[in-house]
Amino acid sequence: MKRAAAAAAAVSAALMLASPSASALDRQQGFGLDAGLAILTVNGQSAEMGIAYGLHYSYALNDQFDIVAELGGAAVDLDPIVTSTSLPGRPSQLWNADAGMIYKIDIVQVVPYFGALAGGYVMYGGSLPSAQAYPGVEIVGGADYLLSRRWAVGLAVHEHLLFTDLSTYPTYLTVTARVELMF
Repeated sequence: MKRAAAAAAAVSAALMLASPSASALDRQQGFGLDAGLAILTVNGQSAEMGIAYGLHYSYALNDQFDIVAELGGAAVDLDPIVTSTSLPGRPSQLWNADAGMIYKIDIVQVVPYFGALAGGYVMYGGSLPSAQAYPGVEIVGGADYLLSRRWAVGLAVHEHLLFTDLSTYPTYLTVTARVELMF
């Protein structure tokens, strides 16, 4: 019995030492499209729902951490007639460019993740007299389902915070479906 246990331990150790490193995701890159729902609250009024869209890029530092960059847009006010007196400060379009890091919890084919990004936001149209730019951050959570080594689909939730004007724009939330090509 002791010989069998010793032989099993020796074989296990040899296999572990001979097997390649588990760094298949190191330096893996991904590029994808996002589309979904945008919700913007302005000056405590009822939230306006619109359409969110965007592109994202990821670079895997290792199995857990990715550096990510996103370019997102949203049509946040789909009402074609908005006056500055009825709804002051309400944009019709919003764009953001953010970069940051996410932490992935790799569970075979389902990969939940969360992270934070920082960047800039530009709002225009609607009842805004001119384009307005703000610095901001976004807190992101989501999950991807790996269809293969090259393709993934998923769902992401992003809470955006515009630091310089949280009282006017307290909530900007996007919920998007994602598709990603990994290479």
